[in-house]
Amino acid sequence: MVRTVLTLKTVGVLAMAFAFWALPTKAMAIPAVCGGGVDVTTYAEGCTVDGLLFSEFAVVDAGSDVVLVNAVLAQLVGGTVFFTFNPNLTGTGIDDIHFFFKVSTLDGSANIVGVDLENMGIGNTSIQESLCTLSWLTGGVGCVSKGGSLIGTGLFAASGQFDNDFFTGVSSAYIFKDIAKGEGGHLTAFTQSFHVPDGGSTVALLGLGLLGLRTLRRRFSRR
Repeated sequence: MVRTVLTLKTVGVLAMAFAFWALPTKAMAIPAVCGGGVDVTTYAEGCTVDGLLFSEFAVVDAGSDVVLVNAVLAQLVGGTVFFTFNPNLTGTGIDDIHFFFKVSTLDGSANIVGVDLENMGIGNTSIQESLCTLSWLTGGVGCVSKGGSLIGTGLFAASGQFDNDFFTGVSSAYIFKDIAKGEGGHLTAFTQSFHVPDGGSTVALLGLGLLGLRTLRRRFSRR
């Protein structure tokens, strides 16, 4: 019985060590869970959806009365992570904001193989998007001019339209969106989705395994 308990403890320690190794090295603080109507710029350590980490959010005024993007809903459906945002563009005039963030896999695997963009706006609205290997924000210039390369070819979606792009798997990507609303337009929701073949669930399953080991250890200890 003692040998069994020691074996379970050893496996638990190894599993925990692997879990910490799989997390991003930039911080040991636990990111928030994405969604819930939160202002994206308040995610200090980023936020997670299943096996993806969303971080480095920034919203820049490009000609708008409102400079705010809320994280509305995030969920995993099959092998796709859906993340819906609200840019709060509802005024009668012209609005234009630039939206930046980074997406990366928690375990460092090159599992992001495609992105979708769905504009749920009404009237004269548009969203243009590009993905790059480097941040768009450093130095105030485009990522390509800094030596980065485009991952996606660029997506465009007008009101009620959908666009997607697939590419060779990457472990991270920097997203840039130009979100615009013309006279009479209304844009309070768009969905960004990321295709992850294994559902990004490796770390999630590891967490469940750790909980199971903890429960078993307690039972054996009581005996």
